[in-house]
Amino acid sequence: MARTGARDLARALCLAAALCALPGIGQAGPWARDKGGAFLSLSQEGGGAGTGWTSVYAEYGLTPRLTLGLDAGRGSSGDDQLHLFLQQAILTGPGPNRLSLTMGAGLERRVDPASPDIAFGSLGLAWGRSLGTPLGPGWVAVEPQLRLGVEVTKDWPPTVLLTPDLKMTTALTGRLDLTLGLHVTARTMLIGQLRLDRGFETGQGAAAGTTTPVAGSGGSVSATAVRRIAGPAHLSLGLAAPLGEGGETALRLGSWLQF
Repeated sequence: MARTGARDLARALCLAAALCALPGIGQAGPWARDKGGAFLSLSQEGGGAGTGWTSVYAEYGLTPRLTLGLDAGRGSSGDDQLHLFLQQAILTGPGPNRLSLTMGAGLERRVDPASPDIAFGSLGLAWGRSLGTPLGPGWVAVEPQLRLGVEVTKDWPPTVLLTPDLKMTTALTGRLDLTLGLHVTARTMLIGQLRLDRGFETGQGAAAGTTTPVAGSGGSVSATAVRRIAGPAHLSLGLAAPLGEGGETALRLGSWLQF
C-alpha cells in the first residue's frame, strides 16, 4: 500500500512540476511575513496502524525582513518536539526570486525513560521563485536545513548528558524540502512536496573522527489541497507517503489562519 501511495503521489508531484513551467506570485518558505502579519496552521496526520502526529506551526512578522516562527508537534506515542526560529530575508525586491536565512533552537522530548531528550540548534537557507502557469500563479521553493543535537536530561531545565570521560554525544541531521505550489483558483491551492532526510551520529556515538549514518534517514512525498473557506480561514487535506522501505501512507487534515 505504501509503495502504491508513493507512486501516485510522485506522479502528482511531477504533474505539478509540469504545470509550473513559466515565470508571478509566490507563497512559500522564503517569503517573509509583513510586519505585524501572522500565520497559524493546526494539523493532524494519521495512518492506518494508529500512528499519528499533531502539529502547530506559526509565523509572525517582527519587521519587513525578520520573521519569528514556531514549529511544534506531538506524536501518538507521546514524543513531542518544539522548534523556535528566526528567518532573515536576504534577497527581496520586485523580482520573482527570494532568499532567506533561518536560525533556531529546539527540544525533542522522548517518552521512553531509556531514551534521552535531544536539544538542537538549526541553520537553514530557503530559495523561492514565483511562477506563472496557464492555470494560475504558482511558486517553487528549495529549503535545505541542518540540525545539530546533543543528548540532555529529562528534568527541567535540561542539562547536557556527558559520557564517563566527560564528552557529549552529538547527532547531525540534514533535511531538504522541495516544494511546488499552484493557485488553481482565487480560493484553491495545490501543493506538492518532496522531503529528504539524512541523519548522522558524531562524537561519542561513532568511531573517533568519523561521521556515521543513523537510522531514521529517509523522506516522504506529499500532495495537499488548500481551500479558503472565509476571510483568513483555510482548510487543507492531503496525503503523505514515505520513501523507501517501511512506513505507510498517511492522511493529513489541517486548518490555516492568515492575517
